[in-house]
Amino acid sequence: MLISVFSFAKAGQPDSIFTRGNQFYANKEYNNAILCYEAVLKSGMESHELYYNLANAYFKTGENTKAILFYEKSLRLKPGSEDALYNLSIANSRITDKIESIPELFFITWFKNARNIFALNTWSVLSLSLFVSLLSLVLLFLLTPSHFLRRISLPLTFVNTLLFVVALIFTFSSYLSRTDQSNAIITVPSVIVKSSPDQSATDLFVIHEGTKVKIRETFDDWCEIQISDGNRGWLLKDSFDII
Repeated sequence: MLISVFSFAKAGQPDSIFTRGNQFYANKEYNNAILCYEAVLKSGMESHELYYNLANAYFKTGENTKAILFYEKSLRLKPGSEDALYNLSIANSRITDKIESIPELFFITWFKNARNIFALNTWSVLSLSLFVSLLSLVLLFLLTPSHFLRRISLPLTFVNTLLFVVALIFTFSSYLSRTDQSNAIITVPSVIVKSSPDQSATDLFVIHEGTKVKIRETFDDWCEIQISDGNRGWLLKDSFDII
């Protein structure tokens, strides 16, 4: 958790290249802004703001697929961003494939919505704070000579423990979501999805650039993917970019 907080703090430091990119964007010099943002990414830094601004710049230059890719990357770091979600919906409305998603179980949706209220770093800090608070209450219960303080510390310890467990679950879930490398965006104009990892295999269906897929399995230069309606098939790795 401490590593996560430190990484967030480091990524949040002002950067001259990022600032220059923002100036180019404000002046509607979107290609120059993209060069600056990409340079920051190549330095090894990443943040929700960087991916979001880069996505906006690509959207302004008409590169819709790259805009989708970087909106998705920004949401991986900050899932609850309303601006990124809205802009992503606009970009997705411009892609060729209109695939209906399999309905999600209601309690999974509730869990994700609750988790996405805060980013990973916020959940990490909250979990750490609740852990320190829990230790303090336990020490108070064990060491205080006051019967009154011991009586009130017991229910407070129970409540604090419950909150700590919930925060820890959300922290772990956010971490898994942030480090998930199983989602990708198709980046070629169109690709034929095969029944097996072989060029001579049966053609199953065609998907187009901008479509989001989930990677289920890899084999040499092939990946088995699943689209949002549940259909699966195989395509080459150079057909997509990982979110």
